[in-house]
Amino acid sequence: MLFTDLDEILHEDNPLFSFRALIDQTNKRLWVYEGEVHDPEAFTRYVRGKALVRGFGKIIFPCPASIATGLKTAGFSEEARAEGFFHGETGFFMVLYPDPERGSSEHLVDEVDMLRKIMARPQETRRCPDSAFTFRSATPEDIPAMTALFSEVFTSYPVPVDDPAYLLSAMQEYGTRFQLALDGEQLAGVAAAEVETPFGRAEMTDCATLPQYRGQGLAGCLIRALEQECYDSGMRCFYSLSRAGQYGVNLVFHRLGYRYRGTLINNAHIGGRFEDLHVWVKY
Repeated sequence: MLFTDLDEILHEDNPLFSFRALIDQTNKRLWVYEGEVHDPEAFTRYVRGKALVRGFGKIIFPCPASIATGLKTAGFSEEARAEGFFHGETGFFMVLYPDPERGSSEHLVDEVDMLRKIMARPQETRRCPDSAFTFRSATPEDIPAMTALFSEVFTSYPVPVDDPAYLLSAMQEYGTRFQLALDGEQLAGVAAAEVETPFGRAEMTDCATLPQYRGQGLAGCLIRALEQECYDSGMRCFYSLSRAGQYGVNLVFHRLGYRYRGTLINNAHIGGRFEDLHVWVKY
């Protein structure tokens, strides 16, 4: 998980529970990214109160089974899971909705119907486009073109990918890998891998292709390059939180052999509203 200078972290450490959570103003949620829970009821009361006072409608806590089992008894539910998420151990995306309306998606029926159609298609890897395109890793010098592309593709996004300082920090401080697709000097597409070395996992994210270049297989080529780079660094769990209403990106992960493992409801603010995110996993 990446942070910016503006991010606020909630930290609590007591005999009943200890955790750290991102106070995510953009997406109006608490994201608990590490913790130990000895008293699930006390933990749930505490985080619900912290979310309510900030007007947040969702709490999410990816955790191992040892914690997830207790959270279920305290009112959390499982929306998705990812095999290998914790260095070979399955991670469970446990959620709680202080605002019940946040847990209901008016788009889910159509998204699930689209997903069925995607999963009925064969898992086959498309060839990369011909030599008209160049694929390579990004450098800090590419950041102006990257921010311009992200600004054109996304009207809003869960993290500030249109901010040069954020991208530079992601590259240099957090070790995020970016792959680019170029048509001559024109940047056509971008994808990223957020590497979490302590857990042996990498999130495939920030996939964006300019409209005029879509349908040519660029995203699949970028993700395959990122997978290889991350695998060579020891990562074994690859996952993505993909916009549930977008046919193309979900088809890409299906074709690349990822497995659908659940849907995070109204999880992120993208394109001007809260969107559901499908969880895809390769392990």
